[in-house]
Order: sequence, then C-alpha cells, then structure tokens
Amino acid sequence: MSHSQKKGGEGATPGERRELKQEIEPKADIVKMLTEIKKDIKQSEKNLETRLEQMDKKIDMTVNELKGQMKELTKRTQSLEEGLKRTKLEMREVKREEEEMRAEVLEINKTQEDIWDAIAMNDLRQREQNLRLRSMPEVQGENLREKLTLEIAQWLGMEVEEVRKTIQNVFRIKTRSAKAKKFPGDCLIIFKHTEIKNLILQKNREKRLIIIIDGNFIIIFRDVPLRLLKKRDHYKPLTQILRKNQIEFKWEFPEGISFFYKGKKFKLTNPDEAQKFMRRYKELGREEEAAGAGAGVGFGSPAGVEGGERDRKEELGDREEEEQEEEEEEEEEQENEEVEEQV
Repeated sequence: MSHSQKKGGEGATPGERRELKQEIEPKADIVKMLTEIKKDIKQSEKNLETRLEQMDKKIDMTVNELKGQMKELTKRTQSLEEGLKRTKLEMREVKREEEEMRAEVLEINKTQEDIWDAIAMNDLRQREQNLRLRSMPEVQGENLREKLTLEIAQWLGMEVEEVRKTIQNVFRIKTRSAKAKKFPGDCLIIFKHTEIKNLILQKNREKRLIIIIDGNFIIIFRDVPLRLLKKRDHYKPLTQILRKNQIEFKWEFPEGISFFYKGKKFKLTNPDEAQKFMRRYKELGREEEAAGAGAGVGFGSPAGVEGGERDRKEELGDREEEEQEEEEEEEEEQENEEVEEQV
C-alpha cells in the first residue's frame, strides 16, 4: 500500500489503521499542547505589557511626586539659606552692639572708678593733717592727748608747749577686731598743720618704730582711705624686693610707687608697669636671695644684729600695711552699719 493511501487510511488493513491512528494521536496532542502554550505565552505577554504599563504609570507618578518634593525642598533650602544669611547678619549686628555695650560698660566702670578715686583723694586731703598710732597702751582714765604730747615732744626734742599748740585733737578708734584680739585701739592725732606731721613721719623713717611708751613700740603711719590702701596690694611683691634691697620708695596717689634705682627715678602707676619692672630687673630678686643666704651671720656679731633689725623693720612695714587695711575695712563696715541703722 502506498504512502498516500496509508495516510488517508484507504485500502489499509485494520491493523495498519490502528498503527496509523496510534501515530497520529500523539502528534495531535503535541499540536494541541503547543497551541495552548502559544496562547499562554500571548496571555503572559499581554499581562506583562499591562504590568509594564502600570509600572510606567507608577514610575511617572513617583517621578512627578519626587520632582514636586525636590521643588519644595529647593524652596525650603533657599528659604533656609536666606534665613541663615539674615541670622548671620543679625548675629553680626548683635555682636557689634555687644562690643559697643561692653565698651560703654568699660567706660562707665572707668568713670565710676575715677569718681571713687576722686572721692578717695578728697578723703585723703581731709585726712592730710592726721596720723595714726598703733600699739599705744590703753589705760583707764587716760589723758591721751597729754600723754602723746609729752612723748612726741621728748622724741622730737621739742618743747612740750610747742608740740601742744600743733595738736588739734586726739582720740582712740575702737574696732571690733582690736577688741577681739585684746589689742588697744589705734590713736588718731589731728594736727593743726602738716609741718609737724611731716616732721614725725621723717623722724619715723630715720628711726623706724622708735617711740617707746610703757615698753611698747608704737607704729606710726599716715591716715589713708581704704580704697587707696587696697590699690597697694598689687605692688606688694615689688615693695618686698625693694625693702630687701634697702631701696626707699614712696607711695603715689591715687595709685603707684616711685623710687630710685641705678641713678634713675622710676614711677610705676599701674600693676603692669610693676610686673614689667620686676621682669626687666631680675637681679633685684637675685640680690634678695643672696641677702637671705647671708642672713646666717651669728647673733652676737654687729652684722647679725644689723641684719636682724633690718629684717624686723621690713616685716613690721609689711604687717603695718596689712593691719591698716584691716582696720580701715572694719571702720568702713561699722560706718555702713551705722548708716543702715539710721535709715
């Protein structure tokens, strides 16, 4: 049987037809399966296209939203930058105003300090004819004026009546600290003129603490307002060095110190100048140390006695200023308390 006949099934035996059918049926299944696969692929392509379209739309929407957000962020950034610029300008203005205010405050403080200095200087002028005497023994029922008149006249080698005529008033200053320490209060002498006061101060410089009353050394110093005494605190390191080197100095008012060194007069009117002087002339400090090293001379020798007397005078000089400050502070506190009580 020919191939065409076999294909059509014509003239084929039943067995051949069965064989042919068995051959055709798998092919038909394959074709059907391929057709279904093709349909599935087309459907998948459609679904994919749909999803891609949806994704494109979402991407477009997201991009548009991001663009909007970027625009908003750009606006905000620009606004922040402008605000930052304004803040910087305002800060500069505030800083400038602060510097101006600080300068004004410094100027006000300086003016206030100048006013207080002027008041202190006026107070000093009012005390120009006063002297303070410390460690004067206190006796019940004492005639302080007559006692001091006699002692000062003897010390200066003057007539008693001559000294009596120069004294306007004498009284003792009572302070809580002196009472607590069981020390006699300072004696204040008010003279009628400054000549006798200056003579006493000159004598006191020549023979420091020489007046002896009832066995006590009497400390003599000017009646200086507390404010002016406080200004001397910054110069104490320098005054200690000058005393150690036996260099006489003079206090300036309202502030400062003057002295001669190496044939040159120095007038230092602020603490910076004092510090600068000590840095420049360091040999003064070395001389002080050398003097301290040489202080080991025997007590029986004249050099030892002289050195011990000098050291005692220097120590008394420092202590005198400190005690005077303490007394002035307490007197000022007492005056303030009395004013408050009156108010």
